[in-house]
Amino acid sequence: FNSWSLVLLEDALKEKGAACLDGSPPGYFIEKGWGSGEQKWIVHFLGGGWCLSLEDCLARSKTPLGSTKNYSHDPNETEKQKILETGDGGVHGYLSNRSEVNPDFYNWNKVFALYCDGSSRNSEVEGAVAVGNESIFFRGHRILEATIASIKEKMGQQFATDF
Repeated sequence: FNSWSLVLLEDALKEKGAACLDGSPPGYFIEKGWGSGEQKWIVHFLGGGWCLSLEDCLARSKTPLGSTKNYSHDPNETEKQKILETGDGGVHGYLSNRSEVNPDFYNWNKVFALYCDGSSRNSEVEGAVAVGNESIFFRGHRILEATIASIKEKMGQQFATDF
């Protein structure tokens, strides 16, 4: 999994308020394409289901399905390996970089977008929501927009031949 790099959307958090449930920045892992796949992209949005109550969302905010804190403070990349290996089946199959496993997309740019909002990237609540003495955020739509904008602008997707 060394070929996958973490991109945290710190600017989107500061400028647009795109935040995970716990207020951490959203993010994604990317593996750069090469050769004939250098201008081609495949994007996978990690699933995770909805939280069903404010208490459920608060509990989720302390896990990788509601926070990116474990990824940004992970010197041994344990969380990275865990999510890329198992999340939605992991980066195997159509996200593999091995041509014998993935003859169609093996050398394409690949994005594995993390899921951290508890609402399938649909929520849009301006302020923090109090749950007891703690707060959580519902900014899934901002996360979706920030992720797509980052891929297009910062990673060169505007020059893609296939997406």
